[in-house]
Amino acid sequence: MGEIHIMAEPLDTVRFLNARFKTGPEPDREQLQKAKSVLLEHRGAKGTGFEYMLARVDARLHAINTGQPIVEPEKPKADKAEVAKGLSVLAVIGLVVAACVSNMNDDNKSSGGGRDEIGAGVACEEFVKRQLRAPATADFPNFQEYVVTGSGDQYTVQGYVDAQNGFGALIRSDWSCSIQRDEEQEQWTLTAPVTLN
Repeated sequence: MGEIHIMAEPLDTVRFLNARFKTGPEPDREQLQKAKSVLLEHRGAKGTGFEYMLARVDARLHAINTGQPIVEPEKPKADKAEVAKGLSVLAVIGLVVAACVSNMNDDNKSSGGGRDEIGAGVACEEFVKRQLRAPATADFPNFQEYVVTGSGDQYTVQGYVDAQNGFGALIRSDWSCSIQRDEEQEQWTLTAPVTLN
């Protein structure tokens, strides 16, 4: 029988013993005692499975000492409270991930952020300026505040602008702009008049 090496690391020892218990050769008394001492050092680690492996090692040592057949210990059953706790943690993690993904999708829908959406927003700002009495005074918000709908080459952008009116007073006006990109001309054109309220 070849020599069996018991590892100093408990997980390696458990893997090694599992393989030997399944396919053989069975470890001798000295090897089982070495394995037991390694596992006993880490016995307190909860959820490691070392308790069950220690019981299997003890069953083999008992069989060697008494000459009786090996009686495998009963496999421990999962603690229902621990399983419920683990499932609860997984459910919370799943909800957090789903909320993050949903929020990212909502952000992309409402604020665009893609190259085409930003291009549509910039083009609409220019079309809106043409409708103002004092276009040089136009102050648009950050692009994230726009509502951009559409895809491909056609978009509708909604936003607001602060600009001076004919009397020099600064007023805020809501606007909506529907545009289409002409790939050949590499420019944006209005598909409907700009609405400015």
